[in-house]
Amino acid sequence: MRETVSRSRARVRPAKAGAAAQKLTDLRRAIDRLDEKIVDLLNERAQVVAEIGHVKQRSNRPAYAPDRERQVFERLRRRNRGPLTNDTLEAIYRELMSGSLALERQTRVAFLGPPGTFTHLAARERFGGSVEYAPARDVVEVFSLVSSKQADYGLVPLESRLGSGLTVTLDLFLRYPVKICAEILRPVRLCLMGKGPLEKIARIYSHPHAFLQSQRFLYSHFRDAERIETASTTLAAQLAAKRRGAAAIGSEEAASLYGLSVLAREIEDEANNLVRFAVLAREFGGPTGNDKTSIVLSAKDRVGALADILAHFRRAGVSVRRIESRPAPGRPGDASFFLDLEGHVQDRRLQTALAKVKRLSTAYLLLGSYPAGKETHS
Repeated sequence: MRETVSRSRARVRPAKAGAAAQKLTDLRRAIDRLDEKIVDLLNERAQVVAEIGHVKQRSNRPAYAPDRERQVFERLRRRNRGPLTNDTLEAIYRELMSGSLALERQTRVAFLGPPGTFTHLAARERFGGSVEYAPARDVVEVFSLVSSKQADYGLVPLESRLGSGLTVTLDLFLRYPVKICAEILRPVRLCLMGKGPLEKIARIYSHPHAFLQSQRFLYSHFRDAERIETASTTLAAQLAAKRRGAAAIGSEEAASLYGLSVLAREIEDEANNLVRFAVLAREFGGPTGNDKTSIVLSAKDRVGALADILAHFRRAGVSVRRIESRPAPGRPGDASFFLDLEGHVQDRRLQTALAKVKRLSTAYLLLGSYPAGKETHS
């Protein structure tokens, strides 16, 4: 009896295994058929994109349209029923849009380099892998490349949540005729990288802001190590790779690019170490319904000057998201104010407030209106 049951089980097991294998084969064939349809639809979409590119070129419109991009993503989120998450779907379409941008016209994006900087990571997150990237030596060169039409777009750090605005970047808006067409909000994760053991590290290279954002870690572990400031965190990694007893603070991507080991991760003082990047262009796009407008204005250095300006925004119901003050270049008696405002410059209430503010200003410059960014995950 036992022998009969044993033989019966032996016959059932291969049958079940065979059914599972056939089921897997059928599902994979279904995937293959769907992939074929997806490829056909993607190429059909690409043909329409190419036509859009021709229309834009004839009408001298920019290839990258952040307002249209926002509309596409919002429509996708409304359409999405899962199981793909909205973030996953957006990541797929980001790369699809990068390929579409390259189809419309050859697009060049300048960024604060070299490759591996946080600005480079933000640029690739926004523009994908199909455009041409141009690393710049410093923020000044990014502004110069965009304003001289040697680059279509540029990425620069604009503001850190743990500190004030980056004053070098803010001052350059007064020197170069560029606009902000988009913003990127990205958390920055810092790591310590090097080739040797921790106890052998005598000097550490990094950008001043990275040092500022990892004070507790440095004080606890490397109080006596020499700190050497560099123009970028990636340059710090390059220098650390060439010197004994050296380390750098920057991104894990930089460690991988330059052959360094990650010695400590997430060494930033605050977990919400968010950096705001500006996408520079020679013009900006239309409203999306969730926008910001950035301006810079100068006013006489007198009691109540700023209060009078802010009162016009309050009366118009316009929220002021941020204020940064700087001495007005070439006018010792004036002060310059960089303001981020809620809304698009085409919004009637903002137009009303700006018209009144201009009359109180000795100088006024619109830096751009653009879709309000949302925080992404590193």
